[in-house]
Amino acid sequence: MPNANEGIDTVRASRAGHTFHERWAARRALQLVFPNDDLSAIAVEGISSTETTSPGTWDEDVADRVLYYGGGDNFQTCERMETVQFKYKLREEAVTASYLKKTIEKFSSTIIGYDRTFSAAEVDTKTSFIFVTNAVFKDSLSEAITSLIEGTTLSNRNAANQARDLKKWCVDVGLSDAMRHAGPRIDRPKNVPKWGALGRRFSDPNSIRDEKSH
Repeated sequence: MPNANEGIDTVRASRAGHTFHERWAARRALQLVFPNDDLSAIAVEGISSTETTSPGTWDEDVADRVLYYGGGDNFQTCERMETVQFKYKLREEAVTASYLKKTIEKFSSTIIGYDRTFSAAEVDTKTSFIFVTNAVFKDSLSEAITSLIEGTTLSNRNAANQARDLKKWCVDVGLSDAMRHAGPRIDRPKNVPKWGALGRRFSDPNSIRDEKSH
């Protein structure tokens, strides 16, 4: 069986991934200096050092950046917060729900962790979980995400399987209502839906390319 990583320069892939991550984060950090929204604090590689609750080790693992809005710098003092995970993909083939599995499990576990201290209503109002990637989603995955947001009927078995898996991975870690991932905001960058609390977002994707060093 051929190795899936055959032909990949792992050093180059790692460097490209770091560049992808750092450029996105740098653009957001500049908004602390030149604000165009109510971003008030950013935690790097984990939750804020002032956090008064413990949402669990998976939250620390999944949180590449946590963005706090509304003047606070932890769950209790902020108006809302976004936990961001980055994932760079060197190969160009479109991905299915399995590409999101670990992230969904960790995001779900984090929701459960906050639920131990705060009400579910407050957690759902304040928290948002964002998956930032350069990967292309298969049509069936995009349709499954849209269905979870909007309650639309799935058009084929592949999309139904994708939706089933997305919900199952939430339930597997103890989050019985997968729709708690879905928030009131729907973003459609490049015509790919954002699953309220989980989705595919680009920040000027054309400027984040895997470039060889010269």
